[in-house]
Amino acid sequence: MARLPIPGSDTGAWGQILNDYLAESHNGDGTLKANVVDTNAVQNAAITQSKLSSGAGNAGQVLGTDG
Repeated sequence: MARLPIPGSDTGAWGQILNDYLAESHNGDGTLKANVVDTNAVQNAAITQSKLSSGAGNAGQVLGTDG
């Protein structure tokens, strides 16, 4: 199991330990891996209406509004 490095410890291995830890949820380019952030991780009201896509839905989707 990956862990964070311990300050004052992990001499010579600090970078690798940190990279192993970050690789648990990040791709090599620093972006988040798919499905790392789910609905339980997003706080209420954290995403504003302006940040949501205003595009039309795809065929077969059910679209709704609170409007």
